Amino acid sequence: MIIHKNVMLWFFHDPKKKFEKELYKYWNSEIDFKLVENKLLIHLYESKKNYFMLPASKTKNIMNVYFLFDIVTDVPNTRMQHRRYDFKKCLFINPEQVDLA
Repeated sequence: MIIHKNVMLWFFHDPKKKFEKELYKYWNSEIDFKLVENKLLIHLYESKKNYFMLPASKTKNIMNVYFLFDIVTDVPNTRMQHRRYDFKKCLFINPEQVDLA
């Protein structure tokens, strides 16, 4: 979780770590997720998109991988703007090309 430009950003807490498992399934790196989490949240917020792409050069299968999220902004009992990113799925085609973005 991070506060960026007076907006609270976070990934949905998933005890099973579905998003992290999917990320490491394709990401050709062993960097701890906690080290990239905040940068990833800022990127999602600044890009105003509900997905990010892991380029083929950084994946184990040498294909672009797109990670798609639902963006939730109506969480009750908060006193500031926020965006919660709920992982939906990963794709091998740009979500904008299939109207999922």
